[in-house]
Amino acid sequence: QVAAELLRQAVASAPAGSAQHDALVGRLADALYRTGDTSAAERVATSALDQVVDPDLVVDLHWTLAQCRMRVGRSEESLATLDEALASSGISARHRARLLVLSARTHSNLGQVEKAGQVASMALDVATEADDSWAIAWALHVLSLVTSVQTQMADALPLFDRALTVTQSDPA
Repeated sequence: QVAAELLRQAVASAPAGSAQHDALVGRLADALYRTGDTSAAERVATSALDQVVDPDLVVDLHWTLAQCRMRVGRSEESLATLDEALASSGISARHRARLLVLSARTHSNLGQVEKAGQVASMALDVATEADDSWAIAWALHVLSLVTSVQTQMADALPLFDRALTVTQSDPA
């Protein structure tokens, strides 16, 4: 909570609209989420999404926002927000893959196992094309969970193994 308060002060002192301000707002939203203040994290992330233009920060804010909503049972809202983000023009393959993974996780959280698997497969394809090991690992994670839930354990194990291999090459 101390980190969140320090980040609040840093955000307040940074010029609005600057790259520094935007980066700090993203970190503040994440810190608030991690300290359990999901309502404040959601407010900060939602407000920041209206102003931030850096695609990496936009994706990070969507992750924070979706996690907040998942925690309080409002995943459907996240799907609508993610669909909007995925429909925006000029989105790179890397960012599309990361947003698709988040959409797959959200579908999984809602118990929409088949849809989660479909979206995770799309995310894996896009992430592979973009050579984004982070998104590849997350897509494989969702696919392995979906496959496990469908009681196809023999099919899930290779997905887990592949995800572990991918994560070993990317410490993030």
